[in-house]
Amino acid sequence: MLTGSYVIGERPLTAQHLALVTVAWAIPCASGALLIVSLFLLLPTGLLDFRSSANGAIITAILNVANVASVYSVLRGRIGPSRFRDWLGVAGILSAGYLSVLVVLAGMAVRLGG
Repeated sequence: MLTGSYVIGERPLTAQHLALVTVAWAIPCASGALLIVSLFLLLPTGLLDFRSSANGAIITAILNVANVASVYSVLRGRIGPSRFRDWLGVAGILSAGYLSVLVVLAGMAVRLGG
């Protein structure tokens, strides 16, 4: 029997599931915000020195790769309820999208000599 889109009798989401989903969603959202700030806002370099350096891009790239890898392992191992895996999957797609944007922008910067 189906009610809505969820199976009756499935395990409920616990506080640990919600905390992990929140962290998994926070990584690509914070990375995207950092990218938007660094691309579109012309702030003095002393104000946000972290966002203007390559270290910021490297750190966010490492965090997003770790996020994609952890999401992949949870999805592959079928850990937790399906709603938990669904939300983690969306967070993994957001992280992968951020990584692809970062690779394209890095390629443009290298190609243009910036």
